Amino acid sequence: MSKVKKYFGESLLIVLSVLLALGVNSFAERLKLKKKKNIALKSIEQKINANHDIFKSWIISHKAMSNKLNLINTPTAWTVLKLNWCKAKSSIFLVFLTTLV
Repeated sequence: MSKVKKYFGESLLIVLSVLLALGVNSFAERLKLKKKKNIALKSIEQKINANHDIFKSWIISHKAMSNKLNLINTPTAWTVLKLNWCKAKSSIFLVFLTTLV
């Protein structure tokens, strides 16, 4: 009977040590996975921040281009003067031509 108890005790120790090893291994795998997940999340966060900075610079650049385009499309006082002068010259020329005929 003592051999049976001894074998049973040893078997129980083997089973418990295997279960403990599996638990430790599972814990180590979870830590590795968590570490990899944190690295991936930090990488994603860095990419998002970098893209955000790029988009901010694009917005500034696009606003500047939009302002320049608005200035081009908006006639300045000098442009209005030139247009009026050209109209006046063409009117004078037409009057001159009609007096010649």
